[in-house]
Amino acid sequence: MVTVKDIAKAAGVSPSTVSIILNGKNEERKISDKTCKKVWEAVQSLGYQPNIAARTLRDSQDNGPRTIALYWANDFRTSMLSRFLKGLELAAADDGHEIVVFTYANDQLNRQKALLSGKRFHAAIIANASKKDMEFINSVVFPVPVVLYNRQAPDYYSVTVDNYKMGRLAAEAFHQKGKKHPWIITSTDVFPGMSLRIDGFCQTLEALGIPCPADDRKTAVNSLESGARMMQEILRSKRPCDCVFCLSDAIAHGVLYTLNREGKKIPEEISVISIGNGESEYSQYSIPPLTNVYLPMEDMAKNCLEILQRLLDHEEVPQKNLLLDTPLILRES
Repeated sequence: MVTVKDIAKAAGVSPSTVSIILNGKNEERKISDKTCKKVWEAVQSLGYQPNIAARTLRDSQDNGPRTIALYWANDFRTSMLSRFLKGLELAAADDGHEIVVFTYANDQLNRQKALLSGKRFHAAIIANASKKDMEFINSVVFPVPVVLYNRQAPDYYSVTVDNYKMGRLAAEAFHQKGKKHPWIITSTDVFPGMSLRIDGFCQTLEALGIPCPADDRKTAVNSLESGARMMQEILRSKRPCDCVFCLSDAIAHGVLYTLNREGKKIPEEISVISIGNGESEYSQYSIPPLTNVYLPMEDMAKNCLEILQRLLDHEEVPQKNLLLDTPLILRES
């Protein structure tokens, strides 16, 4: 078993320095970035794994509930947090877990000291990590079990979906309706899965003989207002449009608003499909009811928590990466 002393020897520093860095107190103790980098490189090369068993047992001696941290990006996805929390709460209620939410800014997960110290919770779910955040995740060894939501990394358990397939399902649905002139309305690309959804959509259409021009795309803020405005711009462009693939429910509901105000027949003139990341009730009762490729956030949350439960109990986890299905929910749009 690799020890702190082994890391210290490999990095050329003292064991106390290693402990300070592993506990996330390097800034407080004014340890240089250069020294931190050497220690983390040694951690990675030696394959060090912290002994979480002793700490977990120590913290749970009073038979109190385990505390699970959820790290959630503080951006447009905060509107989606309620669905994830529903899944966690349903699973946590059975096992007596307590959930604490930490928000963080994109690209700044490394500033979350509690995640590096591991003293405020027993395990963590990290959601919505950007490319830079993933680089940080891959560069450290956390002192508690960590599961990734809709992200993958070699050294971590994760619960994900097939983002390429989500785009493919939307494309196939439009094709079955006989649509020939697709548009895409997306938002800022904050993780690779968004690009994969667009790739799955466009490549599937092109394989079916339907062009998917790069010019026929709009980038919106993830909101109803922005979706409505982007749809207005598409209609004013005079370029042909008989279907719109929206990368979020919020954008799609804005699109439906504009189409209804402009007197467009949905889906006869223009059909709409979204990535179903919002509350399903809003899609059921929109006018017309919105078709979407459903993101099973509640089930993903539940599975994240179940994996952490197994890790804390030192039980085998059947799959490193659990892939959940994303069904196409056909409605009237």
